[in-house]
Amino acid sequence: MKKFSILFLVTIFVASISMFSCKKDESTSVTKTGTITGYVYSKKGGKLGAVKVFVQDNPIFSTLSNKDGYFALRVPIGTHKIIIQTGSGHIFMTVVMVNVTENGVTPLNKSQTTLNQVGSLAYITGYYDKIQTIIIDSLGYSATQIQISTLDSFANISGYQAIFLNCGKSGALDSLKYANLSHFVGNCGSIYASDWAVEYLTGDGNFKSSINRTRAGNSPVMTKQTNTCNPLIGGFINDTLLCTMKVGQGGYIDSVDIISPALQTLLGKTKMRIHYDLGAWEVIQQLGPQFTILLQDNTPTNYGPLAVLLHYGGTCTQGGNILYTTFHNEPQSGVSGDVQNILQYFILNL
Repeated sequence: MKKFSILFLVTIFVASISMFSCKKDESTSVTKTGTITGYVYSKKGGKLGAVKVFVQDNPIFSTLSNKDGYFALRVPIGTHKIIIQTGSGHIFMTVVMVNVTENGVTPLNKSQTTLNQVGSLAYITGYYDKIQTIIIDSLGYSATQIQISTLDSFANISGYQAIFLNCGKSGALDSLKYANLSHFVGNCGSIYASDWAVEYLTGDGNFKSSINRTRAGNSPVMTKQTNTCNPLIGGFINDTLLCTMKVGQGGYIDSVDIISPALQTLLGKTKMRIHYDLGAWEVIQQLGPQFTILLQDNTPTNYGPLAVLLHYGGTCTQGGNILYTTFHNEPQSGVSGDVQNILQYFILNL
């Protein structure tokens, strides 16, 4: 009986080792792969960094183009639909079919990797900024000019995926326009605003009575204010979430911290220099935790957040973003290459 028990235990032990060995072999099987390479281009022909490239039906195989626009993506063999996109792909996206062979390298040409515009953009002109020149002239995409009065009807703006608001508007805002902008972003449109264009978000002080300084009720009694923190002067974003003051000084801010990992990839560094060509630029005084800080001044000037992002459309998987920068694309001495690249990134990723 004892001999039988020992033999039985040895048999079970050998069988368990055999089963374990089979499972180990199965789990370590290697997927056959090849590599797709190329450069991502704008319509104007410039190379674009921090653009996502991935396999549509298997997005775990993904990468970002580097600061020179180059990417190398290793994927399983076979024919795949490769997606090249910025943001969530609802404004800028290219789709290309690629056949990948085992251990092969498949280079894609410029016609295959040029980023296409698939959504509509609009902009409102300003006195101190021209973001449309980067959209149209630098990147080669299209954008429609609209007026502040266009904001009086949601139907006028509902067909756009993003609206760009330049610093230094030429008309007054009111509660109807604020409501339509709020509705626009809440319905998955996106807004980019620079410097004084924060007034589209937090209010410009026009038509607000001295008694009722809220976001409802308009009156021509009160003159325009310059401080969006105290008291409340309109807008559709609560002042506890975002408020600014025109107290920024002209000059250079060196060693600005690049907080966003994507922007670090784009520029290939963690710090940059920004030129504020005009004084009285809007300094962020209060910022709610709902905002993501992209660029920040932690130098002795200590201006704090310089570019921030808010996902305002709570249920939106595409769009619904508000991106605010305290700096311009048109400084008197010429915009730097770093700022140019960052503004291009902002345009492409709304």
